[in-house]
Amino acid sequence: MHADGGEPQPSLSIELERCTVRPWQLTDATSMAEALNDKSVWLCVRNRIAHPYTLEHARQFLEAMAATQGPPEAFAIVVGGEAVGGVGIHPQGDVYERSAELGFWLARRHWGRGIASEAVGAAIDSAWARLPHLHRIYARCYAHNAGSQAVLRKLGFQQEGRLRQAAFKDGQLVDELAFGLLRPEWEQRRRQQQQQEGSQHGAAG
Repeated sequence: MHADGGEPQPSLSIELERCTVRPWQLTDATSMAEALNDKSVWLCVRNRIAHPYTLEHARQFLEAMAATQGPPEAFAIVVGGEAVGGVGIHPQGDVYERSAELGFWLARRHWGRGIASEAVGAAIDSAWARLPHLHRIYARCYAHNAGSQAVLRKLGFQQEGRLRQAAFKDGQLVDELAFGLLRPEWEQRRRQQQQQEGSQHGAAG
C-alpha cells in the first residue's frame, strides 16, 4: 500500500494461516454483532461494549471507524470471510507518546485455536513497522480472563503487576493484570524464531 506521493507503507490487510487481519468494513455489522452478543465475551471486555450487543451497536461502531481520519488503529479478525474478532493498538500521548495500548477480543467459538495469538502477533508486527517511535506495547486484562493472559504470555509479554479490585465488572470488583512488551524484546524474540526456523530447515535438508 502506498500513501499518496509518499513512501510505500506496510499493508493494512494481513493474510495469515488461520485468519486475516484487516480494517473494519461496514459489511461486518452482522458477524460482529453475533460475536459480541455473548456474555462470555462481554465478561472479558470493558463496558463500552454493551450487553446485549445489537446490530445497531455494531453499525454505530463501524460507521465511526469509517469516519475516522488517518490510519486505522482497530482491525477486524476475519475467519472464513466473517469478522469474528477485533484487535487494536492505540498510541498514547504526552509522556506516554512512545507507548500504545493493546486490546483484542474473539468470538467464543474460535477460542483455543491459536487465532488470537496469530492475529495479535501480526498486529504487533504491523504496529512496530508503522510507528517507528513506538517503544512499548501494554495490555490489561481481568484476572479471570485466562485466555487473554495465555495469548499475551505466548507473545512474550511480561506481567508487570496486579491492580487489585481495579475494575467493576458485572456487579463485582475484579483484579486486573498489567502486561508489557518492549520493542527490543519483540525483536530479539523474532530473531530467535528465525534462527530456530533456519535450523529446522537445515536439519530437514
